[in-house]
Amino acid sequence: MEEKYSITKITQEEIADFIERALNSNDFKNAIKNGKDIEDSSRICSVLGLYLTNYATATGDLSNEAISKIIMNFNEYKETVEGSVTQYENKELGLTKCVLPLINEKWGERLGLDSTNDFKSMIKIAEAVFVHSKNNEFYTHSFNGALLKDINTNGLNIKNEKFIDEYKSLILLNGKDSSYQTGKLFYCELSENTFSYALGSPERLNMLLSDHDGKIKRQDDETQYDYYKRCLQDKIDNATSLTEEQKSKIISASF
Repeated sequence: MEEKYSITKITQEEIADFIERALNSNDFKNAIKNGKDIEDSSRICSVLGLYLTNYATATGDLSNEAISKIIMNFNEYKETVEGSVTQYENKELGLTKCVLPLINEKWGERLGLDSTNDFKSMIKIAEAVFVHSKNNEFYTHSFNGALLKDINTNGLNIKNEKFIDEYKSLILLNGKDSSYQTGKLFYCELSENTFSYALGSPERLNMLLSDHDGKIKRQDDETQYDYYKRCLQDKIDNATSLTEEQKSKIISASF
């Protein structure tokens, strides 16, 4: 007999607490540490963020047990695909392997289904997941942790651009600005981008300084600051249109 189940409306505070508990869990930290290098660890963070938040919004289950199960499934799945053509960055396949079985199990229990594999049961679960997810949509703005205290005190102020002179120097070096400028607040749906944007923040600096051609890679033991210094020096060394005086001013203004 089917069990009646009402939609759980997750609050912003509850989803924030869920994400914080997940990021601070030993399971999550160990999964990050097991990355092959710093780039791989960053991808793991974003992928796991996607899996955890998809499960949470699809079910309303914000338990620590759910966090552990999803990360355990991810670790097992990752071992089966490393070194093969199929990589764990294939989000659709990963969701099917790591998250969907847990979603089916949770909704099967709630709806009193004898099986989750027959067609009618799958339709009922799909409908429940769709309605539940649509009722629990969140939008996020990711930023560098160094700004947390200021944002908690003053809120998000799109006119409060920091390091204006420094950015002017980087724009001169690049010959153009990025799309992330004063007066614009960018946000995205709660997804893997929530986590990847946070890892790459501040986005404007990342767009202006990072080597997006892959020539300069961040080393595993290198801080973001030292990586950006190397990128800046490489850009200055190859900036044939700038005078030595201009280059010197850019270095002084930037670091």
